[in-house]
Amino acid sequence: MNAMMPIWAKERTAARLCDQTPADFRDLVNKGIFPKPEIRRDGVELWRVSSLEKLANGKAAIPEEQGFQL
Repeated sequence: MNAMMPIWAKERTAARLCDQTPADFRDLVNKGIFPKPEIRRDGVELWRVSSLEKLANGKAAIPEEQGFQL
């Protein structure tokens, strides 16, 4: 049986999916490397997992490819 992949992820889960600590993940979000959360529900920030997958698969441009410097 296949494991289900979430559609939305809270920060800790999104960080884990990207093999980052929550603090490092947030830093990369703040620098514009990872996407900002798309939705807030009851004060909870959520990331669309498909957006993170697109970055991982090279199907979305990251700022570094557009001249962004860390």
